[in-house]
Amino acid sequence: MDTKYVLVTAARNEESYIEKTIRSVVAQTVHPEKWIIVNDGSVDRTEEIVNKFSLKHNFIQLLNNKSGNIRDFGSKVRAIHKGLRSFQGMDYNFIGNIDADIEFGPNYFERLLERFRENEKLGIAGGWIYELQDGKYRVRFGNSEHSVPGSIQTFRRKCFESVGNYLPIETGGEDCIAEVMARMHGWSTKSFPDLRVFHQRGTGTEKANMLGAHYCLGKEDYFVGNHPLFELLKCTKRIKAKPLIIGSVFRLIGYTGGFLSRTPIKIPQNVIEYLRKEQMNRIKSILKIRTYPLCPPRRDAGDI
Repeated sequence: MDTKYVLVTAARNEESYIEKTIRSVVAQTVHPEKWIIVNDGSVDRTEEIVNKFSLKHNFIQLLNNKSGNIRDFGSKVRAIHKGLRSFQGMDYNFIGNIDADIEFGPNYFERLLERFRENEKLGIAGGWIYELQDGKYRVRFGNSEHSVPGSIQTFRRKCFESVGNYLPIETGGEDCIAEVMARMHGWSTKSFPDLRVFHQRGTGTEKANMLGAHYCLGKEDYFVGNHPLFELLKCTKRIKAKPLIIGSVFRLIGYTGGFLSRTPIKIPQNVIEYLRKEQMNRIKSILKIRTYPLCPPRRDAGDI
């Protein structure tokens, strides 16, 4: 299997983090054919840091994207689209979208590409997120083997082409929708716990403080089409995550605010229906597993 891969990163005001990300990629045992870093209107030293490394490593290329003073998730996706256009005419089989605030070991991509080789139906893959909490890296609450965070999504090229690129969703969640559309086309999505990825700040905190981040994540959950029952159970499950209880409350408030606003969800209806079907099937599966020990099913003589 040809393991040629390319990377794209949208970066805005990432001077505190991006050098660690670049050093992680430079140290890889298998380098990308090209890595496009889109400087999305930064007003700090992001451009200077990327330029320093691009002079030493010819697979790194900087693109400047002039945006407004406020970075929304829609602008991030537009920056990614600009980076992706740079790959036209190139020979590669995998494309990774990585954030500018992560780190990973030197054989991360070598091992990830091996997982793609082992499973021809694997469409999107990535590692296991660890976040910096109280000065230590800890496993991020909410990691799932069946879902790959947007900060580290790597696509098989054929899968990405079937998805048709990221949708620009103002509140974020384009990574979630990309996964749903991939599964709609028969691909599998998987995160691997043995491939550690270190996220240098909490999810969503680049936009707001911790409580504000949870509120924004709740709005995101609404605008990607989450089923109300699924969202309620999701928030209930996360009450033990920091900040205890209040984080889940703010997330539910964000979702409820979107629901009450009656703002149209700009996701294709068939995608929303598929997502909600998946979510209801997960709920049914969990309830089935948890009720069996209390009320075992009746077995007839012919049952296996």
